[in-house]
Amino acid sequence: MKFIDQYTKLGARLWARPKRVAFLVDDGFQDNDINNVVRYCLRHLGGRCNPIVPVEHNCIGAGWENLLVALDPDLLYTFVPLSEDFKKHLNQRLRPSRIVTAHSAHRHPQGWQVSESEIRGIRLTDTDLPFRKTILSSPSTPKIILDEFAEINDTAESFCLRNFGGFSEREWETFALESKGIKMIPVPEITSPETLLAAMLPSYGRLYPAQLSTAGLDRGMFRSPLGDSTETYEIVIGDSIRDFLYVWNRSTTLAFSWNRRALWLPTNSISSDAMISNAAQWLRECKSPNGHDVECKVLSYSIGEQELQAFAHKLQPQIYTRTSYSVLEKDEACSTNGVSTSGCLTKSHRFEFGESDTAFGVPYPEQALYSKLSNQGWVVEIEFESPQSSIGSIFKNTLWHLPSRYRLDKKFVDHQQASRISSAGHLVVEVSADKRTFPIKIPSAKELCDVLLVEPEVKDSIMKVGQFRRLDTSSDGQYLWSILRLFGSLQSAEQLFDDEGWRNVIFDMIGGERILKEEVHSSLEKFLREQGAPRGKAERELVKSLINTPSEYRYLYRSRIAKHLMDATSIFSDDEELLSNQLHSYLSRGIFLQGAASRCYYCGTKRWYRIDELKTTMSCQGCATEFSLQPIDAISFRLNDLVSNGIRRWGLLPVLQSLFALRSHARQHLIFLPQQDLFDWSDGENQVTDLDLIGILDGEYFIGEVKSSEKELLKIDLNQLVEICLELRPNRILVAAPAPEFTVRVQEHCKKLIDMLKDTKTIVNVMPLRWAETMKSKVSSLEERISTRAYFNWEAGGSKHGNDFADWLLAEYQIKSEDNS
Repeated sequence: MKFIDQYTKLGARLWARPKRVAFLVDDGFQDNDINNVVRYCLRHLGGRCNPIVPVEHNCIGAGWENLLVALDPDLLYTFVPLSEDFKKHLNQRLRPSRIVTAHSAHRHPQGWQVSESEIRGIRLTDTDLPFRKTILSSPSTPKIILDEFAEINDTAESFCLRNFGGFSEREWETFALESKGIKMIPVPEITSPETLLAAMLPSYGRLYPAQLSTAGLDRGMFRSPLGDSTETYEIVIGDSIRDFLYVWNRSTTLAFSWNRRALWLPTNSISSDAMISNAAQWLRECKSPNGHDVECKVLSYSIGEQELQAFAHKLQPQIYTRTSYSVLEKDEACSTNGVSTSGCLTKSHRFEFGESDTAFGVPYPEQALYSKLSNQGWVVEIEFESPQSSIGSIFKNTLWHLPSRYRLDKKFVDHQQASRISSAGHLVVEVSADKRTFPIKIPSAKELCDVLLVEPEVKDSIMKVGQFRRLDTSSDGQYLWSILRLFGSLQSAEQLFDDEGWRNVIFDMIGGERILKEEVHSSLEKFLREQGAPRGKAERELVKSLINTPSEYRYLYRSRIAKHLMDATSIFSDDEELLSNQLHSYLSRGIFLQGAASRCYYCGTKRWYRIDELKTTMSCQGCATEFSLQPIDAISFRLNDLVSNGIRRWGLLPVLQSLFALRSHARQHLIFLPQQDLFDWSDGENQVTDLDLIGILDGEYFIGEVKSSEKELLKIDLNQLVEICLELRPNRILVAAPAPEFTVRVQEHCKKLIDMLKDTKTIVNVMPLRWAETMKSKVSSLEERISTRAYFNWEAGGSKHGNDFADWLLAEYQIKSEDNS
């Protein structure tokens, strides 16, 4: 069962972009350590969009972790040793392609160094600069680029590097800089942070080294910042690592905004009137024309409230705008504000391919490749497209997204290739500069769902498997799949069942179904209890036999079909030609069969025959005698046994209703499997349970428990269901049954499940299914007819107790005979 089923072609859009690398540091990082990480980011393409996040005791604060999730890094580079349990947590939450731990060999007297060979990012060089024509066109005012800081004090160096960046003349040829009007500020001119800030102000808005790492990147398909309703500028003061990281990550979330929104100041700035004056001028220069909407926040992790208040009071009179101050909590991070990413190196490329493995051409960013190819690499991000829907999938939007699940990417690419599923649901593959193509495999829907059975890795090289070994389609699932193949797709089945008139035709052809029988059983039990009838085992078995008495298929004439449609005010009842076309459609698919009833001349056995079975001389199924075919008054129609038995005997209608509900709720796409049996590892044949629903809805994995009635919901083993959810970790679990709305008792039962899963990421959706009102009315009608006829039979027999069950049996037989005739 291929994932693309009957597709002749799939499509895909491809982009090349820089890798997004998240650096994990601890509070013990020294200034040289963090500055070396900053230097790496500024000297690699897209590096200004790399988040840097603090880790403490194998834990990331909630705010910082949410920031990481929003920025969606491809690779984690940690300077902090991480436990295996914490790696497992990061794999579950972030799904990076790799986690790289910095080796002690990278620790030098000048601080930690980032291993470029581990990341293999695209390094900026001077020969690269002239090719960025759109960004680095010569301005009327010279742009400014800072020299490397070799002779100034550490505080001034950190201030310059962290806020504006720096490159040395060794890295950039003078002619390349001068040809683009870029000025180098000599080291002697920079003696303090105040001096630098004053030097930057006359040319504010021009290109800084910090922005070179994003210059020339196209936003392309990626999200751009949403921005604030009012512009907010932030000044963060303090010498702790977290004070700077707040500003770094705040600017990362606004990577494509040339207008700076955050500034880091060292602690001694509080007592510097010159720094306060220059910071005020910086705010006045960079704020937008509608200055009344600008707000300035003064923040810190390490400075007390009184010091921040004093700084804010000195600053406010000089900037003529609202100023607030706040001491940040340790786990608090900057807001994401609708995150931007590192952008694209190329325009999108579109491919079409079939079911067989295919080789995608790598979008090649020619303008970025002017240094050693062996150390360069980037990622290709792939968004798949589907041209149509098939039996096991519905795509409302041609673009579909994959769930972010560990090992799912390996269903598409080779196990040796670094890859992942991004938060946007795209396949992300790392490629090297010497690769021009890479192969893609198209998995089946079964292969996609099999990844639910695999836990995130515990060790970098060892994959741990969970309690469950495999999924196999159950007998009910095979029946459901056959029914859907008969209809052609889930949409076609829904079109039939969603029309009340045709739905009533089907129920009439079935002659009652499991849901109705359960309701009748309950009504019979209630009636007998109220009448004081004996309740022994024999009586219970008799009631059970009555309800389970099989009835032969029913055939309907066109006039009865038209009446059902007319009673339901169906559109097909208004036009004879439209009704004929619809009947022809269902007949051509084999959903309906047409034929006629004939009676044996000798024994009187009556049987319905399909048209292709009718002959001049017929053989009786009862006495086996041949008889001449009697004149046929009219052609009649009945339901295919596959559909009839699936609804009546196997109770598949609630599962179909659940899939119809999921299809209507799907914003983009629905991919599903028929019911699956779940086996554990004991001997490979031990079935633990079955899953009524399993699939992918809008990029989220879901499983479901579907029952034929509300009462059945109360029988769900919640502990087993929770155990399955904890093992499989689906994004959603659906609990469904036919009902207009669930009773208080059922709601309380479902609330227990929600409470038991509240500490997980699994969302519980409780769904009363449609058509319950119609079913209830049919049940009431059938119950009323049987009970009324049984009462008349009881009266006719002289109102003698002891014949009650015989009266009920006779009543059902009479009603069946009347309906069939």
